[in-house]
Amino acid sequence: MLQLIKMKKLCLYVFLGLLFCNVSYAASSWFEIPNNDNTSNYWNLKKAEEIGPNKFKIPSVVIKTPERLEYEKFLIKKLVPYCGKAPGKYEVPSDFLIKGTPTLHTAKGMPISRSKGKGSVMYQIPYKKFNGTLSIICTTKIESYWKGDYSAAKEKSVIAENIRWNSEERVVPDYFDCRNKKIGIDLSGEPFWVPNPVKENTRGGFFLRTICEKLN
Repeated sequence: MLQLIKMKKLCLYVFLGLLFCNVSYAASSWFEIPNNDNTSNYWNLKKAEEIGPNKFKIPSVVIKTPERLEYEKFLIKKLVPYCGKAPGKYEVPSDFLIKGTPTLHTAKGMPISRSKGKGSVMYQIPYKKFNGTLSIICTTKIESYWKGDYSAAKEKSVIAENIRWNSEERVVPDYFDCRNKKIGIDLSGEPFWVPNPVKENTRGGFFLRTICEKLN
């Protein structure tokens, strides 16, 4: 009898858990468009603000898949030591290519670039499934005005800070002008509109068309 009561309680907990999960999912105001590079773009359409005739300011965020985050974590650990090298371009070592033969760029991928000044390292990922450029900041604290304070003794701290920054899901405003077919970015709290209308056959054109259809 006691075992039966325990089983009934367990079933009740499972049912309530599923119920709350479904309620949470249904209440989500974020609209997703998956990309082919192991990321997804999300827009909070319920918080879209019309700032002009058929012009909208919408909270947005880009979310990476666990697979991409793990791959970029590996690259960060490999790239941060280049902060200690002289500015210039460096050939990509073979142990960077853990995902097999590159599907983008050259056979070994694009060179690793160590910048001048405060210090950053850039690497253009050579795989289509993770397409993009990974930038490393040579500092233990990434802020609006960061300083390059890398040293061999601080290397682990620089790696940890870049992993934190790279995996952070930052919500920023996106701007869509559905009437003039333009996209804007946030610049100190104000929209900066791309001068020319976006082309229909581009990713930006697809975003604009899809979002505007949802809002109108």
